[in-house]
Amino acid sequence: MAGTGHLRSGTGVKSMQEGVTQDSKKLDTVLAAVECIGDSLERARTYLESKIDKVTSDLTLLHADHRKLADKTGILEARIDELVPTTSWLEASLGDALTRIGELERRAEGRTRRNNIRVIGRSHLLGDLAQGAGTGGIPDAFLFSGTCT
Repeated sequence: MAGTGHLRSGTGVKSMQEGVTQDSKKLDTVLAAVECIGDSLERARTYLESKIDKVTSDLTLLHADHRKLADKTGILEARIDELVPTTSWLEASLGDALTRIGELERRAEGRTRRNNIRVIGRSHLLGDLAQGAGTGGIPDAFLFSGTCT
């Protein structure tokens, strides 16, 4: 019965009351801290909800932009598909044109060589004719062969 002795003396009750009072003050402090933390958490929750709403809105806009971009990409791909046959045709036509130009250049080179020979021949012919004209006659070589000798 040691506990009853403390109760009889009154000092034990008083110290218990002081302990309860101190504990009550500590609990009040803890309760105030918990309420403060609760208020902070509520503000943080409200802030995060607003940020989540903004991100959701931004994602919705981004999704809409992505759809528009996908649509434009599809249109662009379709247009490219339309141009591929035209491009192939143009490439083939360009190849044909280059081949034709090459043929024309070869012909022109041949003509140029022949024309150069003719020009050289004509200059001799004209010179010989001029000599014959000065003497009153045309050289016999021109009358029968038609070429310069």
